[in-house]
Order: sequence, then C-alpha cells, then structure tokens
Amino acid sequence: MLTGAILTRADLTNANLRGALFIDADLEMAKLTDASLEGADLSEAGGLVPKQLESAVANEATRLPVGFALTAEEAEVK
Repeated sequence: MLTGAILTRADLTNANLRGALFIDADLEMAKLTDASLEGADLSEAGGLVPKQLESAVANEATRLPVGFALTAEEAEVK
C-alpha cells in the first residue's frame, strides 16, 4: 500500500508494483517504464498522465484514474 506516498520524479522502471494501492499517492513525472502494474489501483493517484503508462505493464484488473484507458496492447498479460 502506497497511501499518500510522494513519488514525484521517482524512477520506478521495472518495479514490481502488482496489486499496489496508490491512494492519494503523487506520481507526477514518475518514470513507470516496464513497471508491473497488474492489479494495481491507480484510480486515486495524483499527478499521473496517460503518457506515463504507455510502456508500463498492466492488465484488465489494473484500476486507472477517471478518463484513462488501456489500449488493447496494454491490457494484454505480459
């Protein structure tokens, strides 16, 4: 659980964040390249923009903020 975590500009490249809860976490400019976000809950994370998730690994169980969507490729289990 990463409730209230300040992860501004954090390099989370290749991080295993499966099932993590990002409640009120600040992900502004965090690097999520190849981060494993399967089943993670990012629905209440702040500072996140869609571009940050382009190369992250997510699945249908990953919860995203309102207005975000996974592409077909991102939704694949890798």
